[in-house]
Amino acid sequence: MAFSSATISVGETTKKSHFDQLLDNTISLKSENMTINGEKTFASATAFQDKIAVEQTATFNSSLKASSIESRTSTAGVLLGIGYGGQSATVGVATMRCKILEIGEWNMDATAQKIVPHGFSDINKIRRLETFVRMDSGLTSVRNLMWGVSNTNTTTQGTISQIDNTNVYLYRLNGGLFDATTFNQVAGFNRGWITIWFVD
Repeated sequence: MAFSSATISVGETTKKSHFDQLLDNTISLKSENMTINGEKTFASATAFQDKIAVEQTATFNSSLKASSIESRTSTAGVLLGIGYGGQSATVGVATMRCKILEIGEWNMDATAQKIVPHGFSDINKIRRLETFVRMDSGLTSVRNLMWGVSNTNTTTQGTISQIDNTNVYLYRLNGGLFDATTFNQVAGFNRGWITIWFVD
């Protein structure tokens, strides 16, 4: 049986607003889908056993626990208001993706710079880059371009100097680890890979 404050008769001494208040503060146990239109405040702990779809704005004045946040059909980011130490910050949550580029031929012994096209139309979507360099064919070591040599020589051996609208610019340190005959092979040899993390 369904009750509505618009149809039920409750007596002269009881006002309709009292019944509205009763409905607003009644615990609802539902196993089917439920749509809540308009602003709603849950003053105590509330457990949702299935998915919550928020089409507009949801405000949580206490902690929010979620096992995952799924991508929406909209291309806009999901915004979470996070309170920390009495301060509030808005954090954009987006899907992070990965693109791997081949460095291609690079005689690092003879040439300090390598320019690699990245193929992005909007570099503002790039969030992080990392470069791994291979030694010449037959040698098994693979190194991060920006690592040091050892715990006693931590000088960065190379760098990603910049990214422009077209290219990624790689440099190796003059006189460093990569400035050697073990990194001089060309003739179709791929020197390594650039891994780029970006958002849609």
